[in-house]
Amino acid sequence: LRGAQNPFDAWIAMYEGEEFQAAMQAELAWLDARLADVTPARFAELSKIFRDATRLEIDFWQMGLDLSE
Repeated sequence: LRGAQNPFDAWIAMYEGEEFQAAMQAELAWLDARLADVTPARFAELSKIFRDATRLEIDFWQMGLDLSE
């Protein structure tokens, strides 16, 4: 649902905008440059850290949702 009836429309539109897309491309280039010389073992370690951090953040937000029920 897009437009005035969606309270999140402006927030969604921000992610579609040229400014955000350009910033994302710059961040991806930065990250690619930092990972260019990373060994497969280190990449696996970094991936696990990212997965664990993401899981913890999901659990944090889920805890709040569960308490509101």
